[in-house]
Amino acid sequence: MARDAEYLKEHLQYVEWPGEKTQTEVAEANIALLTTEIAKLAVLRQREVSVLATLRAMAAPVTKLPIELLIEIFKLVVHTEILGFALEWDRLFDHHAGSTALKKILPLLQVSRHWRQVVHTTPGLWAEGVIELHRDRVFLSGSYKEGLEVLLARSARSPISLSLYQGQSAAPFFEGIVARTADRLLNLSIHLPSFPQLDLCSRAFEALERLLIADMEWQENPVTVFQHSPQLKHLVFCSVDSQSKIGLFHMPWGQLTVLTIVDESLGACREALMQCTSLVAARITTSHLWDCPLEAAQTSVVELPFLEALTVVFSGQPRHNEIGGLEAFLSPFALPFLRSLNIRFDCDSSENWPVQVFHDFQLRSPNITDLKFNFCPLEAENLIDILRQCVCLESLRLAYAFRCLTEDFLRAFTYNESNTTLAPQLQSITLYAVCCHVSCGSLLEEAIRSRWWTDATLLSRTAPPRVKCLKEVAIFDSDFSEQFEDSVQDLEEQGLLHWYWNVLLEH
Repeated sequence: MARDAEYLKEHLQYVEWPGEKTQTEVAEANIALLTTEIAKLAVLRQREVSVLATLRAMAAPVTKLPIELLIEIFKLVVHTEILGFALEWDRLFDHHAGSTALKKILPLLQVSRHWRQVVHTTPGLWAEGVIELHRDRVFLSGSYKEGLEVLLARSARSPISLSLYQGQSAAPFFEGIVARTADRLLNLSIHLPSFPQLDLCSRAFEALERLLIADMEWQENPVTVFQHSPQLKHLVFCSVDSQSKIGLFHMPWGQLTVLTIVDESLGACREALMQCTSLVAARITTSHLWDCPLEAAQTSVVELPFLEALTVVFSGQPRHNEIGGLEAFLSPFALPFLRSLNIRFDCDSSENWPVQVFHDFQLRSPNITDLKFNFCPLEAENLIDILRQCVCLESLRLAYAFRCLTEDFLRAFTYNESNTTLAPQLQSITLYAVCCHVSCGSLLEEAIRSRWWTDATLLSRTAPPRVKCLKEVAIFDSDFSEQFEDSVQDLEEQGLLHWYWNVLLEH
């Protein structure tokens, strides 16, 4: 208080008193004057802070990067992964990442004047992300359309990726965007109840390389706009539930290299695959019911000379005296370069394994190195026949193969110098919920030991074994005893890569 009084006394000595002004008015005037000066000083201070920040930024290593390298870094920031060889159709176009195409690039504009200039003058950056056209966002946000227009304008003539989601109510908006950009679309994802009516130019979809079509439950008319897309290589087509729509879409099947189809019609899926003579990888999910005339199941052999990986997933069960899906599907194909075959059923099938059809298929596809069976109706003798023909097989996975691991199979699988060898190149085995009887644990251990040796043992042999040495054994099952688990621990310690997971103990 004393200090305040001293300041007030000293301050009042220098006040020039106008005739009619009180001391209060003068103090208020001084405060206003000082406030103005403080504001000016604050502006000057902020200006110096900005100058200091700019000087420090200029000294940072990132500012010394060449523009070309900076652009490549920016592309990594805004890029959205699309359509790979994983053939997991629900991840091929990640619409949650795609919806942030604009949000990914906007922060780059706010770092510095230099970065903003680089982004504005690089159209390819604006085309890196997936531009999502979503009905809900069109109507929820007034700036959504404006943001899309900015992306389309700044991407100039660069190839772009579009993703269309939901609803007929936004159809005119969708159709306008697609029609304007059809000649420079690189990737296109369509999740709509029906295909939009498009007023297309003569060069529509000439640059299209990847296409995903899903839902289409209202589609009734044929769609031919993609039939002459010269660059289209990757196709994902997913029908809704029990409605088969794949037959309505005319595609350049012969040039496709990666194909995923989810459709109820086994006949339509097989017909599409038979036309894909350039295919490298395919995944087909369809019904187990043959839906064409019985005589149509028997057809001339079709060779797909480049197909290396095939996954077939069947749902449902064939009725009595009906041809099974696996038999109908495999009967026409010759796949001389097939390396990976994955056959899956959605439940334990009660049908008989098509022994002769699969035997003939193996003769036409002799180079399979990776074989996976899931819920397949395999008996032990069927698996023995299959492995006897798989002279190139390196990896075997059995899941829910409840009738395979019998004593007869395990004895046949055990390597013996005097017996015919099953799968001599086999190096990896995975068993998942195979319901192997507890009494077979010792036989399985014997089979594993018969196909694995230490380096010292191999060097000491007078002649090399006629089978490859196992490298991996993975077992996921609750039916093996703790004694079996303990008995294979020494194999792992000596170098065999082995996993044992008791399902019941984990859960």
